[in-house]
Amino acid sequence: MSAAAGPLLWLDPADDVAVALRGLRAGESVAGPAGVLLIGDDVPQGHKVAVRDVAEGAPVHKYGTAIGIAV
Repeated sequence: MSAAAGPLLWLDPADDVAVALRGLRAGESVAGPAGVLLIGDDVPQGHKVAVRDVAEGAPVHKYGTAIGIAV
């Protein structure tokens, strides 16, 4: 399952990140899969954006599977 929520593509409900469908600017508010997200830093098109808090050292999920560890 995937869903476009405004400028973000969220690939799986278990994902911690979504893909920016366009460049996003720091300070911009965008619709995310679970509500409005405030973008903290510039995000280039195609890069990932966290859609929920992920604790440092916890796995980060995309495609419904762990893709790395949060730093």
